[in-house]
Amino acid sequence: MSVDVAIILVSPQLGENIGAASRIMANFNFADLRIVNPRDGWPNSKAEIMSACGIKVLENAKIYDRLHDAVADLEEVYACTARARKMYKEYVGLKDHISDIKDNGISANKIGVMFGSERCGLLNEEIIYAKKIININTDDKFPVLNLAQAVAIICYEYYHCLRSPIDKVSKYKKRDAKMSEMIFFLETLKDNLDETGFFKDEDRKVKMYENISNIFVRNDLSGQEIRTLVGAFDALYNFNKK
Repeated sequence: MSVDVAIILVSPQLGENIGAASRIMANFNFADLRIVNPRDGWPNSKAEIMSACGIKVLENAKIYDRLHDAVADLEEVYACTARARKMYKEYVGLKDHISDIKDNGISANKIGVMFGSERCGLLNEEIIYAKKIININTDDKFPVLNLAQAVAIICYEYYHCLRSPIDKVSKYKKRDAKMSEMIFFLETLKDNLDETGFFKDEDRKVKMYENISNIFVRNDLSGQEIRTLVGAFDALYNFNKK
C-alpha cells in the first residue's frame, strides 16, 4: 500500500517539540513535515539541536503562514486531538482507525495528520479541513499528550500499518480530489453566501460556516464531484443575482 503521510504541526510553540517530532518521523521513515505559523519563527536552533538523526526532515520541512496552504495538495486530512468538540465530525480511536485501514484500505494516496499547539491544541476553524478526528486513547485524568509524543504514537501506528505489506486490496475507489479543490469550493461558497446576506448574525457566522464545511469535508468527494458542485452553486448564485 503506497501512501504518503504528511505530519502537520499547527502553531507549534517549542522548538524542542518540533525537533523531537522530526527525529521521530525519521525513525519511522516519514519525511513530509509541514509547520504552520511556528511561534518562535524559523529556522529554530532549539529544533535543530533536538532533531538529531531527523535533521534532514527538519531541513526539508515546509513552512506556511496559513493552514489551508499546508493541506492544499493533500487528498485526505485527519485531526489528532484529545479535546471533545461540538462539531459534526466522526471521532475514531487510533486503534479503530488503524484496524479500519487494515481491513478496508485507505481511499487516498496522499494524506495528512494535523496536530495543534501545545497551549490549546487545534482550533475548530482548523479542524474543518479534517475528514475525521483521531483520538489517542489515554487515561481520562490525563488525556493530553505532549506534542512530540502524540506525533510518535501516530507515526508508529501508521508505519506498521501503511509501510508493511498488506495483501488486501482497498475496497474504496481512489479519491482524486485534492484539498485545494475543496478549499476553493468552500471559500467560494462562503463568499457567495456572505454577499447574499445568508450570514445574518455575525456572532454565529463562524459556527454556521463550520457546519456547512463539515457537510462536504467528511464525505469522499471526487475532484469531478467538487467541480460539479462549484458549477451548480455558481449557476444558482448568478441566477439569483439576475
